[in-house]
Amino acid sequence: MRRIRPCVVITARQYDDSGHDHNTAISCLATTAFDRAYLKSLVPLSSRLCYLVSYEIIRDHDVALSRGLAAAPMIRINITDYLLTKAHAVHCHMSQLSPHRSDPDQEAEELEPYEGFILVRPPRTYADMTDLLSSLIEKP
Repeated sequence: MRRIRPCVVITARQYDDSGHDHNTAISCLATTAFDRAYLKSLVPLSSRLCYLVSYEIIRDHDVALSRGLAAAPMIRINITDYLLTKAHAVHCHMSQLSPHRSDPDQEAEELEPYEGFILVRPPRTYADMTDLLSSLIEKP
């Protein structure tokens, strides 16, 4: 964090539903590192910490509400052009796959065309944001 001074940190959601302990561990580490760097002004004050969430949470307000995420600003990014790349990347992590998955090309066709993100830090409401990442995009 000190060396790179990121404007955005994206990590897995703490205690997500994936069942992968390594996702929880890296989320805890990334969140703690972000919080410490933010408090010591080692990252820009405009920096944001976002958690990757399933598209189901972005698409369905009731699901977001049931998981305590309904108040967090959310964004979805269309990844249609990258689905095959994503499927091949996931296949590099065999521990992430169920036994019946074997063909990345077929998997790509079954993936959701969006990735979802929620803003975790700094806390904001929908009322004070029009775009989760807009203030971070440099204008020419």
